[in-house]
Amino acid sequence: MPLLSLENITLSSARHVTISPHEPGEGANPMEGRRSWRFRARIEGPIASFPAAVDVGVGDIGLFQALLSQPQETIGDFDGPVALLGQDIMTQLPLRYSAARGTLWFRH
Repeated sequence: MPLLSLENITLSSARHVTISPHEPGEGANPMEGRRSWRFRARIEGPIASFPAAVDVGVGDIGLFQALLSQPQETIGDFDGPVALLGQDIMTQLPLRYSAARGTLWFRH
């Protein structure tokens, strides 16, 4: 994956995630006659910010669409955004995770 150097990154948290189905032909990427859906959440944050530059790997994660799509007789194709916080950020900054609190801290 290509690396981008980004500054002033802010991470937020999605709470109360629900499924937002679209009727056939609606949604962000409407295809006639096909149902689609995406996650809907209330965004809270920021939970972390990175004022210094961080290298972030950016790739086409088309696998998420395949993993999250459902049969057309249910909710249909996934057409929403997905982000994956991976080792590209975690290896650059010391971090601490509390499972009891559901909190992730980065030291920068």
